[in-house]
Amino acid sequence: MERPNRVTQHDLDAFIRESAMLVLSRKLGEKIVIGDNIVVTVVKIDRNQIRIGIEAPQDVPVYREEIAPQRTTNRQVEELSV
Repeated sequence: MERPNRVTQHDLDAFIRESAMLVLSRKLGEKIVIGDNIVVTVVKIDRNQIRIGIEAPQDVPVYREEIAPQRTTNRQVEELSV
């Protein structure tokens, strides 16, 4: 019987490095500052869900991933233009 693939810590670390994702731990009420004018605050922690608050200038769009406008990468543009 074949063993299921398991994700190791090494795999996770490699994924994070490749995607240029900064992973931070924060406690309730703690903040993360992005650039000069964006602040992300942990507002509530409840079992498997966290609630965050985002302070950003009105000209900076903020979306949940599932409703964000589709991003087009350079590679996708090249493929479309062929």
